[in-house]
Amino acid sequence: MSYGFLRCFAPRNARKGFIDTLIIFDEVQECPEELNALKYFKEKANEYHVIAAGSLLGTLLAKPKSYPVGMVNLLDIFPMTFEEFLEATDAPLFAYYEDIHKEQQIEEIFHNRLLGAYNNYLIIGGMPECVFLG
Repeated sequence: MSYGFLRCFAPRNARKGFIDTLIIFDEVQECPEELNALKYFKEKANEYHVIAAGSLLGTLLAKPKSYPVGMVNLLDIFPMTFEEFLEATDAPLFAYYEDIHKEQQIEEIFHNRLLGAYNNYLIIGGMPECVFLG
């Protein structure tokens, strides 16, 4: 992706009123120039909402060549922990889980329910949107 691509992506003749349009650029750390090129949307195509995301974006931001100062809001997002997942999906089981002591024997029925919840957590990955929609 290049600055030219970004210019073509949001043409000058685009209709106004795209307040509900969201453009997501994922894994932007793969092309460091693009973070700075995204300022185009702020300056020339402000009707679009833009998100630049990346699993290793922090490493890019730690040593940027150029940075669109004043145009970037940073948000660190993390998956839910198993405890948060359990509390959101099965409050009674979470209450039991919280009361377990280190050397306590766990009844088989609760052990199986906890294993099932943990397997679901591994499948879903702790992403809040998936947890709350499930």
